[in-house]
Amino acid sequence: MSVLSYKAIIKHYETSPDEVKKFFENTPKLVTDFDYEVAIGYVFLRTELGLNRSIYCGVVKLHRGDYEICRNAINVQHMTREGFLNLFKNVYGKDLPANIRSKIKGAESIRDRVLHGKKVRDPEMRKAICDVLDYAKEMNIFLNSEAGFMPFGDLRGFKGRTKALDKKTTRWILKGMGFGIK
Repeated sequence: MSVLSYKAIIKHYETSPDEVKKFFENTPKLVTDFDYEVAIGYVFLRTELGLNRSIYCGVVKLHRGDYEICRNAINVQHMTREGFLNLFKNVYGKDLPANIRSKIKGAESIRDRVLHGKKVRDPEMRKAICDVLDYAKEMNIFLNSEAGFMPFGDLRGFKGRTKALDKKTTRWILKGMGFGIK
């Protein structure tokens, strides 16, 4: 995809699913009113939130973890890219599909260069922003089919009426999955 202007980003945003648009709702304003570095920071901040939600919701919904213990575990977990992939595999019992992972790989490289003060061309940043939107869309499709929720969307009612395990059992489950909790 050739992303030649901020208008192309806005068009790409507008063609995204409603959940993704709402989750990244400040994107159009950021790409029109600020440098692209600001938009890169924003879409990756929101992406990190979505990734944390995907782990949290997976543990709470699929493994019936106590929501408070799981929320605290996610909040204190240092999550690297590799760490996320390991936790994802432990929570869902399978790797994040390569076709979804590939959607964000290039954008992560651009993000790293931007946030480390390296020179990045505007077309690269515009493409990275669109790639993040595509990644969020694909993650929502995948996790909705696997677990019945969309981490880049509204999570109300994601768990259903299932009763959670007690806090002590939840801690042991989280430890077994690789969370660094006490």
